[in-house]
Amino acid sequence: MPSVLSTALESVLGALDRCSRDGATTFYLSPKIGRETLGDASFELSSSIPSGVRIAMTTDAPFIEVEAHLTRLVISGNSP
Repeated sequence: MPSVLSTALESVLGALDRCSRDGATTFYLSPKIGRETLGDASFELSSSIPSGVRIAMTTDAPFIEVEAHLTRLVISGNSP
């Protein structure tokens, strides 16, 4: 029987790459090879902000639960 999590991760549209660690998955809008080639921390961060990433699925469940974390960028020296 396939895992519900792996099925849900395969239902994500709009992300070119994903990385799972410590029970969390980060979706990227750029491929891994591009992020590794540039080696720029700001590109890595901006690529991991998943605007435009969406979940597409068909279900007969009465509800679904999605745990999402907000991304907030704070520049050193500025108040949040």
